[in-house]
Amino acid sequence: EPVRGGSFAPEDDRIAYTTNETEAMENRDAYVMELESGESRRLEIGETGSQTGAVDWHPDGERLLVRDDTEDFTNAGVYDLESDEVQWLGAGDAEESPQAFGPDGDRAYVLRSENAGRAPIVYDLDGGEPEPLDLAEGVASLAGGEQFLADGRPVFTQTTPDTRSSLLAYDDGATETLIEPDYGEIDPDAFVDAEYVTYESDDGLEIGALLYDARDRPEGEPDEGSPAQGAGEDEETPGVVRVHGGPHGQSMQSFDLDAQFLVSEGYSVLLPNYRGSVGRGREFQQAILGDWGGGEQADVAAGGRWLGDREFVDEDRLAVFGGSYGGYSAYCQLTMYPEIWKTGVAWVGMTDLQLLYEESMPHFKATLEQQLGDPEENEELWRERSPITHVDEMEAPVFVVHGVNDPRCPISQARVFRDALQERGWEEGPDGDFEYEELEEEGHGSSDVEQKVRAFGLIGEFLDRRL
Repeated sequence: EPVRGGSFAPEDDRIAYTTNETEAMENRDAYVMELESGESRRLEIGETGSQTGAVDWHPDGERLLVRDDTEDFTNAGVYDLESDEVQWLGAGDAEESPQAFGPDGDRAYVLRSENAGRAPIVYDLDGGEPEPLDLAEGVASLAGGEQFLADGRPVFTQTTPDTRSSLLAYDDGATETLIEPDYGEIDPDAFVDAEYVTYESDDGLEIGALLYDARDRPEGEPDEGSPAQGAGEDEETPGVVRVHGGPHGQSMQSFDLDAQFLVSEGYSVLLPNYRGSVGRGREFQQAILGDWGGGEQADVAAGGRWLGDREFVDEDRLAVFGGSYGGYSAYCQLTMYPEIWKTGVAWVGMTDLQLLYEESMPHFKATLEQQLGDPEENEELWRERSPITHVDEMEAPVFVVHGVNDPRCPISQARVFRDALQERGWEEGPDGDFEYEELEEEGHGSSDVEQKVRAFGLIGEFLDRRL
């Protein structure tokens, strides 16, 4: 396992870091290394299989802000290096991820995650109730780099589903905006807020999600010819289920460019946090281990049915869309749950897990083994949970989009699926059974604005044709 999150002690004589030296692939432990001797020791926290980490050094150099999820929810604690004892800060009833000590070392800043939102709270190390900060509901966290101003005020980034990030200085309930969100020529009133919703998966597990209702768009939009043009209060819109990557990621109450683009085109959008997502504890996050293409895909499919049951959504016009693991999910949905979907978009997704393992770099191989076990011992599982195995079950057209220079998910994943579709007799093209696009200058996504504009154009045109 690679070393993660290294940080120097105040005196630059030690490094705290996180890694795994056990046989349990999901395990993470916190270590401290003495630089002069090169000796390291594991901090006495958690149990084998839990996710432990060292986050920040106390100014005195003898304590560390740590995290651990042995009791299911992540908790924040202060570890005393001399006594090897931990002062846990939270009650363990919600996900609380530590961020940093205050500049004077008397307080600790922690992020509490609930209902796909994230809010900072402050613990006094001398005890007492945590202090929630008076910030708008959404996602806020201490800024990267310099987290405190010279006068001691903490600096936060803050975003909501319908506002891009701003940079705020906070002081006793009052905020000073240091950097405003930038929208260029776009009217920020064009963006739509999201509603946090829950629905039941096939086995009764409650799944949280974010819902964007296309009818909430400003008067006069969408543009002429788009799917919801002229849609009134009682008219139906098409729907898109956008699946996040990871799989240990999370769709949050933050500004989501994909979702806002889809809503601007007239689609109501659901962002499900399927089992395997972070933010709901260790048990929920690790429920996907050894089960890719299983329970979590049932969660996504149930989200599609739930969206189709909304009175304002046309259940006969549903699409699934995702990138990376979300792209894998799009392939899985179209091959394993074909009755739900009218179409789908698979962006840099995986189609053949065994081939993916063979072509992966060592650290990606380790990740795949952690998620699915040994590829030889679990050969049947790896094959069964590969979308290419079920390609003959597909009924709806798919748009395959992939970067040629992708190091995580090689272009071969798209090409073998394209070849399999053609072997079963499907024709490629705008009027055919599927569409295919290789982005020759991209890897696993792109930060280039022109590429982003091109990609949104391709997706918008495909969904307009098919949905």
